[in-house]
Amino acid sequence: MQKELLEKLQTLTILYAEDEVGIRKNIADSLGYYVKEVLEASNGSEAFEIYEEKKPDIILSDIHMPILNGIEFVKK
Repeated sequence: MQKELLEKLQTLTILYAEDEVGIRKNIADSLGYYVKEVLEASNGSEAFEIYEEKKPDIILSDIHMPILNGIEFVKK
């Protein structure tokens, strides 16, 4: 990747919402090599609480999650 892009990515925080633990951990670990911080949530409700507290720069969300699905989470 271009040096400028990597430097920009290293300033960002990502909120990653995924209910499948194995998938979430694998993707979060991979993203962690490129960004400042990866916040993890196992459902839309938890993701919304983290969003309100931490105000991440980017949200990546699964659609089919328990309690509050990804679409409703992003709308909220």
